[in-house]
Amino acid sequence: MKAPSIPEFSPTEKPEEPLFEACTEGYLLEWAILPSLGSCGLFATDGHEINYLNQANQGNLERLLQREGLALENVDATLVAALFAKVLLTTGNVFHQVIASASDVFALAEPKSGGVLDDAVRGRYSGRVRGPSKSKSGYVLDDAERERYEGRVQVPSITVSAGGGWVLAFFTLGGWMHETTTVTYHVFAISLTYRITPHKEILTDRAFSQTPNILY
Repeated sequence: MKAPSIPEFSPTEKPEEPLFEACTEGYLLEWAILPSLGSCGLFATDGHEINYLNQANQGNLERLLQREGLALENVDATLVAALFAKVLLTTGNVFHQVIASASDVFALAEPKSGGVLDDAVRGRYSGRVRGPSKSKSGYVLDDAERERYEGRVQVPSITVSAGGGWVLAFFTLGGWMHETTTVTYHVFAISLTYRITPHKEILTDRAFSQTPNILY
C-alpha cells in the first residue's frame, strides 16, 4: 500500500491549531479506528512545518518543547501530563488516561459510569457489547487490588529538579481499548534542554476483575 498524499489525510480538529489529530485510510498512523481500516495520529505545527508526535518519535516532542521554551513549573501539570500520556504512552491501541485520584478508577464500575475513559473509548470508537455483565457499566473492581493504588494516586505535578530541569509525575489508568486494568505511576525527568527520560512503576494490572465484553 502506498503512503497517502497530504490531501488524503483528514484533520479531526482545526489544522491551524498547534496540536491536531489527523486520520487516513490504512494502518499507517499510531492507533487504529475500530472497527475500520483507518488510523489516526497526533501532529504539531508551528505554521511552517508539521511534526508527527508519537512514542517512536520522542525527539519531535522534545523539539516542540524546546521551541516553546516554557518554564514548566508555571504550566498546568494536568495539561502537560495529558500531552505526555497521549504522545509517549500510547502504543497502537493501548491508551493511558491521566487520573487524579483512585475515584477515577472506581467511577468506571459505577452504574452511571462516565469515568475518565469515556472520551478515549466510547467517544472515539464504536462497538457492540456482548453477553451479560454483573455490573451495569461492565466494569467490576478487583477489591483485592485496591490497596495497591488507592492511597497513592494523586493529581499530576511538575517540580523543579535540584540539578536543573523538571520532574513531571502523574498516574494513569490504561490498557487496550476498553480493557483498562492497569494503574501506573509515571515519572518523566526533563532536562533544561528538554530531553526526556521516562520511568514508570506499575501499581496493579488487575484494577478490574471484569471489563465490558465488547466486539469491535
